[in-house]
Amino acid sequence: MSKWISILFLCAYLTYGTTWNQQKTTTCYRSSQQNFPERVQQTMDKISMTLDSKLEIISSTLETIATSLSTIAQNTNTYCTSPTSAEPQTTSSTQSPTSFATQPETTTESPTTESPFPKGTPDNPARSCNEIALESPSEDYWVYTGNGTVIQVYCNMTRTCCNNTGGWMVLANYSVNVNDRRCPDTYTYGSYGPDYGLLFYFCQIPGGVGYYCHSLTFPVHGIEYSHVCGNILGYQWSSTTAFDPYYQNQSLTIDDPYVEGISITYGQYPRKHIWTLAAARDELFTDSSSCPCIRSDTEFTGVIPPFVGDDYFCATSITSRHTATGNTHYLRNPIWDGNQCGSGNTCCTFNDPPIFCKQLPEPSTDDIELRLCGDGSLPLNTIQIYVR
Repeated sequence: MSKWISILFLCAYLTYGTTWNQQKTTTCYRSSQQNFPERVQQTMDKISMTLDSKLEIISSTLETIATSLSTIAQNTNTYCTSPTSAEPQTTSSTQSPTSFATQPETTTESPTTESPFPKGTPDNPARSCNEIALESPSEDYWVYTGNGTVIQVYCNMTRTCCNNTGGWMVLANYSVNVNDRRCPDTYTYGSYGPDYGLLFYFCQIPGGVGYYCHSLTFPVHGIEYSHVCGNILGYQWSSTTAFDPYYQNQSLTIDDPYVEGISITYGQYPRKHIWTLAAARDELFTDSSSCPCIRSDTEFTGVIPPFVGDDYFCATSITSRHTATGNTHYLRNPIWDGNQCGSGNTCCTFNDPPIFCKQLPEPSTDDIELRLCGDGSLPLNTIQIYVR
């Protein structure tokens, strides 16, 4: 608007300014004053016509802009319309009418982005050994722990146990020989012989156990498992008494030294039973220091703890009808290996030693505990524990 006012004053100046400057006399001045209203009117008429013309142009331009904005708004509304208001598309008969999945169902899955790296590598850790491809070798692999960190564990991909082959995470793998003298923490390496030309190697607790249990814990790092598999081999020491501790005091619980041998459990308060390996005295008697499988011709007079049930091995190194003597290692016949059972002794077939297998009632992330219990030091040659 200020632009048109400036034009008005410019026109007035051009029209009257020259006359004003050139005419100095009173007559001319008065004459100019007398004709001024008419000239102003003429100038205003011209300006009005000019303004009308400009306003028509502006109005037309505004209408064009409004039409363009309306077209843009319609296009934008088309792109932003929700699926429920858009043209119907083919959907599965089981889909909800308000479902956002409006594409028709097909028999092929939509492509997903997968890591180019195999499971168990640093760039693509597995959740457990069970996720490693079965054709993979048995070796260290990267897996996630229960708290989301990544560690290396050894996965056995060939072991068959609990009707499952491969995918077993190895918690313990000790098998003592002349070239491998590794023993678990707090155990010491020992050897004996030659005895009849043989040398024997084992891990044992210095000074013996006494009437309590010596504990070893094998962490699972919070990785879930539902099956436990293992192989424990030992040698009888002196007159071992199997389940006699429980027979003498049947108030003992799974947390107490209820057996002379090995107790394998998981969890705490109370522990939960996996497997028991009992060391019996000999094959001569079937009393509380023996096991039900030792003599098929004589009734067993002992008691198996109810929390153990049938999940146990029982064995003795003395296969002849002789009684054991104190302070003696019986090394030529390992116990719990499923071999060298005497006549009528079914312990070599009961539960198919030497490999034990336990399917848990429900999956767990608890660590595995192995306790060596009893009076004296029971030498162990092999400790292998796997979970899956």
